[in-house]
Amino acid sequence: MANGIFARLRNWGRAFRVRDQRNPPTDGAAGAEGTTSMATGIVKSLRDRGFGFIARDNQRGSNDLFFHQSSVADNGFDQLREGQHVSFEEEADPRDRNRQRAVNVRPVGDGDA
Repeated sequence: MANGIFARLRNWGRAFRVRDQRNPPTDGAAGAEGTTSMATGIVKSLRDRGFGFIARDNQRGSNDLFFHQSSVADNGFDQLREGQHVSFEEEADPRDRNRQRAVNVRPVGDGDA
């Protein structure tokens, strides 16, 4: 009986290793589940509480994207200014899968609007 249990556990572990090889981790790269390619926009507003909103460049009139200070690359939240051009990736918000949020936010160019 013990051999049967161990054999099942071995096979179960192999199944996970095979699946991981088919879907290697992307470390947040574009194309990962829930993300899209890099987009650009303008920082619309910043809040002292550590979050802000980005207006997308290519979709006028659409909802602004929320971003948290932990989503800013290189811990650069303090260097962001309202009106600054940024690049970012979009992903589904874990609190509400129907909404998108910005991650991997990075300033673009010299930061002038």
